[in-house]
Amino acid sequence: MFFQPGRGIVLSAWDVRAADLVSFYGEHGHYPQAKRAGGEGSLYGWLFVQRRRAAKSTLQAECAAHLDNVLPGWKVCASIDWNERWLQSAHALSAFVEQYGRFPSRSSEDSDERTKGTWLARQRHQLKRDKLRDDRRAYLDRLVSNWSKGRPKA
Repeated sequence: MFFQPGRGIVLSAWDVRAADLVSFYGEHGHYPQAKRAGGEGSLYGWLFVQRRRAAKSTLQAECAAHLDNVLPGWKVCASIDWNERWLQSAHALSAFVEQYGRFPSRSSEDSDERTKGTWLARQRHQLKRDKLRDDRRAYLDRLVSNWSKGRPKA
């Protein structure tokens, strides 16, 4: 924000995006998420850049102070949210298998099924590359029989 003679106070593009973030948080009660429709994905990208700059100490001090003042905790990308989302996806997979007796397809025309199928494929891929956390593998093993093989057990 700066003063320009004849125009008064002028907001920079950064100020406008920060105001958009405050407005979004006030309206929705959470920070924007990636891969969402409308301006949410774009706003998520802007917040991601600000968090990265803050972590690298390249965000201007006055910008960081402003965000600290209007949105305490903005720097934290809560890993609890990611764990909670993972658990929700695991339970959604389990419910799908229980209801339909098969695994969801990532090529389904139904977007909800496709989302579940893509998530399952990602877990299988991580397992093959030995990148799936042991606790997550054990949880899926308990929740959905044969999830790593490709066909649910009857």
